[in-house]
Amino acid sequence: MRDQLHVCHDAESLAVHARNWLVRLMNQHLASSQRPFSLALAGGSTPKRMYQLLAELPAGEIDWRRVLLMWGDERNVPCDDAESNFRMVKENLLDHIAIPAENVLPVPNPGESAGAAADAYEKLLKQTLPTTGKRALPSIDCVLLGMGADVHTASLF
Repeated sequence: MRDQLHVCHDAESLAVHARNWLVRLMNQHLASSQRPFSLALAGGSTPKRMYQLLAELPAGEIDWRRVLLMWGDERNVPCDDAESNFRMVKENLLDHIAIPAENVLPVPNPGESAGAAADAYEKLLKQTLPTTGKRALPSIDCVLLGMGADVHTASLF
C-alpha cells in the first residue's frame, strides 16, 4: 500500500471514504491470504458513522467469518457503560453483522483493575493473533485511530 492523502469536506464523506478504503483493504487481504484479517477498532465518536456504514453493507460484501476484531482504544468501564467503546461498536456494528462471537476480542473484565485487564488482554491477543518477527509479536493488519475534537488520539497499540 502506498502513502495517500485524501481530503474530505465533511464528516459524512470522510466516513464513506474510510469505509470504502477499509472494505478494499480487508477484501484484498482476504483474497490473498489464508489467515484472518485482524482489525483494531478505534473508539469515541470519530469512527461511529463508519461502523454504521459497515453494518449497512449488503450481506457477503465482507466475509466477517474471517475477520478478527479487537479494541485499540477502550475505557476501563463495564461493557454496558455509556462510555464503553465496546458498547458503541456493539450497537453500531456488531449487532448488525454476521460475525462469529469468537472473532470478537473485547478487553476482558473492563471496569476492574486496569492493570489486570491490560495483562489479560495482552495474553488473549498473543494467543489469538498470528505472530511475526524474531520476537514473535502479535501481528495486526490494520489499527484504526480516531481523533478527538481537541485533536487528541488515544490507542492501546
